[in-house]
Amino acid sequence: SMSLTVVSGDISYTLPAASVDTAAIMAALGAENAADVTLNVTISGAVDSETSTTVEAAIELLGGEIVIPAMTFSVVASYNGESYSVDSFGSFVSRTIEITEEQAKRITTALVIEPDGTSRHVPTYVFQSGGKWYATINSITNSTYVLIYNFQGFEDTEGTWYSSAATEMASRKIVNGVSDTAFAGGNNVTRAEFVGIVVRALGLPENGDVPSYTDVDADAWYAGVIGTALAYGLVTGETETTFGPNVNVTRQEAMTILYQMALLSDHAGSQASYDSFTDADAVESWAEEAVRYNVGSGLIVGFEDGTLRPMDEITRAETATVILRLLRASELVDDRTGQY
Repeated sequence: SMSLTVVSGDISYTLPAASVDTAAIMAALGAENAADVTLNVTISGAVDSETSTTVEAAIELLGGEIVIPAMTFSVVASYNGESYSVDSFGSFVSRTIEITEEQAKRITTALVIEPDGTSRHVPTYVFQSGGKWYATINSITNSTYVLIYNFQGFEDTEGTWYSSAATEMASRKIVNGVSDTAFAGGNNVTRAEFVGIVVRALGLPENGDVPSYTDVDADAWYAGVIGTALAYGLVTGETETTFGPNVNVTRQEAMTILYQMALLSDHAGSQASYDSFTDADAVESWAEEAVRYNVGSGLIVGFEDGTLRPMDEITRAETATVILRLLRASELVDDRTGQY
């Protein structure tokens, strides 16, 4: 598919054609012919002092050290003297910056810093090509980005099978511990918590429109997160009127949401039969396609006794592991095996 790449200094910005809602831009500007609309892409390696202060305050609040200072990206459509800022896209847009080997070893992730000082993780892929090092920031929105170093380890994950996944996901600011020293990998995960991790993993804003479910209070921490997840088609309610935010997520529900994540991040993956699991018939019909995807793509591998346990509640350890696997498979983040 077509894409536009803009280069400025050591930063390049790639905009897939399909990611821009041309119809919405034309409607906003009152243009009848797309060819009449001009798109201006601005890449700024230097930000103004106000933005810089906001960035530093956000990092101080969130923790971590700045490795690559803030840079700002904007796409403005203009027609007939009118302009329209394109801030969000229908698919991931990548920004690649050339870095040094030393920086490559220190970068944990990128954060997006909003004008109001709030910040969130955005998936970051660090790689080497032709003897040079690069970091690619993958995001569905335009804004100000900063690359940080951050490490978050836990006392209760040492020696467990999920130790490195928990540490990486926490260091990337995707999953929080239950305290500074405890991850609690065996704990269950509610639907609201799972959706929160998914939204953060993909770097989506957490301030979506509050959904109209009777059991989602507008003041709840998860109201905007669920709104975002619904807007991007990542999740559905339990019924037409309820979401079930405090209900624990089952493994087949998790697989269904992971499948939607994969579709959003353009990860083709592969479908495979799950008949070889002894409890294959426990998978409910609505989850079948998603389970085939998860098994075929190696996201969910089942248990040593040959079971898949689709109706079991997923744990925090499993959640961190499978979401990290999907981010890697989608090439939204690089594989840091052995680093954590």
